[in-house]
Amino acid sequence: MILFPVNATYHQKISQKFGERKIVYGNNAVHEGIDFACPERTSVYAAKDGYIILAHRTTNSSTGYGNHVIIDHMDGTKTLYAHLLNIFYEEKSEIHAGNAFASSGGKAGTAGAGRSTGPHLHFEYWDHGKKIDPEPYFTLTPQEYMQKLDDLEKRIKRLESALEYGLLRQVEDTGEVLIHPQFKEKDSHLNDITLSLLAKHSLQPLLREIDADKLKKDGWVNSTELKQ
Repeated sequence: MILFPVNATYHQKISQKFGERKIVYGNNAVHEGIDFACPERTSVYAAKDGYIILAHRTTNSSTGYGNHVIIDHMDGTKTLYAHLLNIFYEEKSEIHAGNAFASSGGKAGTAGAGRSTGPHLHFEYWDHGKKIDPEPYFTLTPQEYMQKLDDLEKRIKRLESALEYGLLRQVEDTGEVLIHPQFKEKDSHLNDITLSLLAKHSLQPLLREIDADKLKKDGWVNSTELKQ
């Protein structure tokens, strides 16, 4: 799964889909990516975590990708972003999903536009060297993704606070995590996946099963019983 490389204003403004035939400057070819119609200087975001393996800058105004970036996601996939106005990162830079690393260009005849008839972002998704249609793999806009990260960070902070005040206890024999009823009421949206993340930290002191049974009678609940 990958993020849209542009924000919510433009992520549905696809001017040309993958596989469509196009004619640019008299050349007829199959389109090997997706074009997002967006004005110059629109922020361009990384679709996944990875490393920039190519940050190509050129003054060419009529051929090829023009200014473009390729990101290697270290899982057999790569993404390409073309017809850029500015590139803010250098090659070998680590990049995270949702990071803005360039601005779009593509205005015909301008330096770095490459073979383009108007402002847009050309985006390609490569799977083990094969160019594939990225559209089925898009999930979130960069802003939606960053909001989810922010929400997760807040959850983790609440869990760390619960650890500090003894509202989470771990059973020695079973490894289950018990939650104080007061904490459950305040954070019932927390699910077992989030709790398991902190359960990897040793929750001290560990409970014996007989003590865990007593806590359950007092209203403590197993983390797996919480639903998001």
